[in-house]
Amino acid sequence: LERLEATDEDNIPFYADIYGIIRKTVSYAGYPVNVKYALTTFEQAAEIVEALQTNGLENIKLRYLYIANGGALQTVANSFKVESKLGGSKGYIEFLTEMSAAGVEVFPEIDILHVYKDTMFDGFTPNTDVVRTLGKIKSIMIGKNLSTGYLDRQADREFYLPHWAISPKLYSEVFADFFESYSKYESYNISLGSVGSILTSDFDKDMIIDRSQTSRVIAAELEKYVSEGYNI
Repeated sequence: LERLEATDEDNIPFYADIYGIIRKTVSYAGYPVNVKYALTTFEQAAEIVEALQTNGLENIKLRYLYIANGGALQTVANSFKVESKLGGSKGYIEFLTEMSAAGVEVFPEIDILHVYKDTMFDGFTPNTDVVRTLGKIKSIMIGKNLSTGYLDRQADREFYLPHWAISPKLYSEVFADFFESYSKYESYNISLGSVGSILTSDFDKDMIIDRSQTSRVIAAELEKYVSEGYNI
């Protein structure tokens, strides 16, 4: 390999991640209550970008995580609902306008392949919409403790965002519903999270799908939306 030396003309992009909504346990009238908590509102994100540019950073590409559909505990991505605690839809549109004027590209992140929280009437049903393992049971994935590499006791696993993997047979439908909802913001930048790193198989007895088939489905969906002008 030959080392490439960057020049001033290269204008190498600076990628920055900003985090939106997480869940936090607070005390309410003496009882622990799990509430949504904003790590970085749109107003604060604009302040961060201004500080970066003031200090000489140019060509900033901003990935905004946990911005919609519940934040870190994201519901099914068949829509794009910006969290009100960050500033809501109106605040997001104003933020996009401000960032465009500043020459900053914003890539909101959504995990289109997984569901972290199931809610009523959201169009997602774990019994029918998730992948099945070889043993024909629903696949629920739980992250491991980063410091130990092991799963902690059951009560602590909520901090590792257990989630379902959506069956590949539903990908086309979920992609279509998501982009229809997202299109109202007239923004063509999007980060699709695990789409570039996860391939799942589904051993549902009614329709077995292997990982090579899943890869072709994902490739077809990405090609479709790139051809429509989306920067993924």
